[in-house]
Order: sequence, then C-alpha cells, then structure tokens
Amino acid sequence: MTFLIDMQIFVRMTFLTSLLAGLIGCAAPPQSISTGITTSLPISWQAPLTNTKGESISNLAGYKIYYGTSSTDYTNEVDIQSPGIVDYVIPDLSSQDYYIVVTAYTVDGVESNYSEELIVSIDSEGTASLL
Repeated sequence: MTFLIDMQIFVRMTFLTSLLAGLIGCAAPPQSISTGITTSLPISWQAPLTNTKGESISNLAGYKIYYGTSSTDYTNEVDIQSPGIVDYVIPDLSSQDYYIVVTAYTVDGVESNYSEELIVSIDSEGTASLL
C-alpha cells in the first residue's frame, strides 16, 4: 500500500512475519509448550523532492521513523542518517497495535512534520495488518 505523507515522502508498507518456536526436550511430555511470535515490519519511502514551500531540497540528510503502542506517543525512534537509504525493517514487534510516522530532516537539523500516522495491528499469530 502507498500513502502520501509530509514532504512528499511515500511510505509503502509491506509485512514480513517470522515465527520463533521454542521446544523443550524432556523424558515426559511437557505440560505446556510456548511459542514466541515476533513480526518484522519492512517499510520503504520515496525521498522528498521539495519542502513544504514547494522549493527544491538540496540538503536532505536523512529520515526518522517513530513508532510506539499508542497514538502520538512514539517510544521508539530510528534515525536513518543517509538520504540514500529509503527502507528499513522494524524488528521484533509483538502482538499488539503499533503507531508509526516518518519524518525527513536536513543537514541543518530541520525536521519535517510527522507523516500521516499509520496503524499496524499484529495478531496473536504474528500476522500484521494495516488499520
């Protein structure tokens, strides 16, 4: 899916799910077996060509991905310190909803507004879906 966000960044969300299972070896059958399910979430975007004033950007330095488990309260930050890197995999997401935004920033440290907030739900099976 593709979404238009501030500074003409396009975020395409794709989902990759990985299953991690732990097995316990013993002589008698175990009383319970637990599995740890985590989901990695690849995201990608297109570099902005203009700023919010419509002027060409010549000093783009990188991007920041913010995410957390409640709207507008982003407890995690990923700093992509290269304008040439336009994708990232958010690792180890467990079963719950995640709220994700992306920004772009210049060499002068000027950061764009947040993108439109994307909400991703990961179910108990490790399947991710966009809400």
